[in-house]
Amino acid sequence: MELMNKLIEKNDIEVKDKALNHQTVYLPLGIDMTEVRCLIVGGGRIAARKTKTLLNANASVTILSPSITDRLNCLSKTGQLCWVQSEYQSEYLTNYDFIIAATSDRILNIEIGKDAQRLGKLYCVVSSGRHSKVIFPATYKNEMLTVAVHSNGINCRYSTAIRNRIAAHIEQPNESLQQLIMFGFDRALLSRETFNRLKNFESIFAQNNFAQDKVLILATCQRWECYIQNKPSRQLAREILHKLREALGLSWDECKTNIQYKHEHMAYYHLLNICLGLDSPLLGETEIVSQVRCAMAKWINIEKSQLYETFSSVLLAAKMIRQSSSLTPGGKSWASNIMSLINENVNHIPNANILVVGNGGLSTSVIEKIITSGYRVVNFSRHFDKTAASQNIGYPIYHTDEIGSFLSCTDVLIICSELTPKAIAALKNCKLPFIIDIEGYRDILRQEDNKSGYFGLKEIPQIDLTVEKVRSITTARLKAVEQTLIWHSTNNMVKPPVGIIRIGARRSQLSKAQVAEIQGLLKALTEGIKIEEIFISAPCDRDKKTPLPQVRNDDFFTHDIDQALLAGEIDISIHSAKDLPQKLISGLIVAAITPSIAPWECFISKGNLPLKSLPEGSIIGTSSIRRQENLARLRTDLKIVDVRGNVQNRIEQLDAGKFDALILACAGLIRLGLTDRITEVFSEKLFPHTPGQGSLALVVRESDLELIDFLKPLDLGRSKFTK
Repeated sequence: MELMNKLIEKNDIEVKDKALNHQTVYLPLGIDMTEVRCLIVGGGRIAARKTKTLLNANASVTILSPSITDRLNCLSKTGQLCWVQSEYQSEYLTNYDFIIAATSDRILNIEIGKDAQRLGKLYCVVSSGRHSKVIFPATYKNEMLTVAVHSNGINCRYSTAIRNRIAAHIEQPNESLQQLIMFGFDRALLSRETFNRLKNFESIFAQNNFAQDKVLILATCQRWECYIQNKPSRQLAREILHKLREALGLSWDECKTNIQYKHEHMAYYHLLNICLGLDSPLLGETEIVSQVRCAMAKWINIEKSQLYETFSSVLLAAKMIRQSSSLTPGGKSWASNIMSLINENVNHIPNANILVVGNGGLSTSVIEKIITSGYRVVNFSRHFDKTAASQNIGYPIYHTDEIGSFLSCTDVLIICSELTPKAIAALKNCKLPFIIDIEGYRDILRQEDNKSGYFGLKEIPQIDLTVEKVRSITTARLKAVEQTLIWHSTNNMVKPPVGIIRIGARRSQLSKAQVAEIQGLLKALTEGIKIEEIFISAPCDRDKKTPLPQVRNDDFFTHDIDQALLAGEIDISIHSAKDLPQKLISGLIVAAITPSIAPWECFISKGNLPLKSLPEGSIIGTSSIRRQENLARLRTDLKIVDVRGNVQNRIEQLDAGKFDALILACAGLIRLGLTDRITEVFSEKLFPHTPGQGSLALVVRESDLELIDFLKPLDLGRSKFTK
């Protein structure tokens, strides 16, 4: 502070007489910013970037702006900064030592700088260094060294490029970073025996953990995943995988066939979707959050470890996304869905007897709901000796081996934990009226001549895909991508490509909405990117009469845009992923495929009638052979005819009476803001969708290596896309 005051005193008179110009020379200094009172005027992404820099230097930060970004809002709620929600007034400058003008209005920024100058304050005018008393250099820092590069406020892009070159040179090889790695297994891809061995391995590894605070294993009824964040992450992953293969008795080929592996931003995005319940059959489920917290408590002792910080940031981001998107539909959870199934199927049986196998978190939640509903419950556990000591739990508990003695008077069996061989033998010889099975004993317990209900993991989450729920899920999915890009840009030195990036797409309103979506993602990745939109007619826009099944060229939707890309007229072409041709024009490559925001098909009808209520002989418009086949499977009495035109044009034809109903991609209607026209949304099981539906493909020239590398963080949906 003393040094800062001296700087102000020395230059106070000179500043009044000297206008800063392109010849101004800035002296690079290292300043202790601890408790320096900093005011940032503006609440956008530039303000967020400056905030991060100042907070990392232990400065005291206040934001003055009517609104702020999600990132700043998060910091405000956690008490890391103060937010004054107001328009700018010069009176606010009085109580601060350092002023940063970072609004979106360049003229206002300069005026703020002048106000700060008159008050004798140190100040920085963002995006116009020549009007600043202080400028922020492009900085690289590691444990030993800090490198700051600036161009006297004349060319920030050049300074950043030089900084990046220096950083790349210092970081070779880049083993100093703590890399986030995830590898794991999906329950659906493994046998029950193999999956149970995975659980046993977790217990053994937890007892002999040689990588405390560097490894976290997340084991649920649906997945087994190992997260590693450490400097030599790959080496540690190889060691754990070697032990895992030995424990499971799997060959390396078997392991490679079933394992999922994700690195850095892909791992972060995957974990965020898990915490949001978007990687679950029960979309938006909430139980997973407590499971993640339990895993953190089990595997991480040091709260300042990198792994703890990463998981904490994911949980906080998931909470904010849930709130802003109203994701969780009416408090739905696995326990509530299981209880709904019970009420629907046994409410005619007074005082029904329900057996529950397992005493973990899910079992306990289910039992509480069963008791509240007035049913009788008996609990079974393989770890009876450990749980028998528990007193006053309100219901009887026995060892799982004893379940055979209770089956003759059982109305419902709920399996939430592994069965013992004795219990399996007893269940094989017994036909129960109703079974809910989380553990995957379908092949053993489900008998074809058994007319009772069997509900496994796939049958339990019977979510009614209402328009409101779909809208919430879509919003959450898009915010998850944005948050991942912000995380990636925060942890990596992302530099925008040099010059203006020209994005090309079709002229339709839907294509323009898709371009706007991609622009938002690119700006989440880096604020400094400059974008120009160029819209081009495609063959499908000129030929609106030929039925799509009769079109021979599979680049009907993409040809002219990709030709413009090849000719250098644009830098990126954006397409619906489902419209990509089987083979791109030579010289082009798909740089990224975004995750689908909404893969479902939806139904629009006159009078808002659902498909099952449509009168016999009704005319349904759709140009897709896949949709025609699915529709014919559901309703053989309807007349299916071809329809052409963009989304708005098809709806106009419906309103004009040409059709009684349409089948369209849900994603298109969401992007166009036409969800109020949706009558019903079909589940993927009822109405399988086209591969890539709801995803966007970014195509670039193969030779544009810089752009390919820049777009890589957006490539989050490729694993789900098959063409």
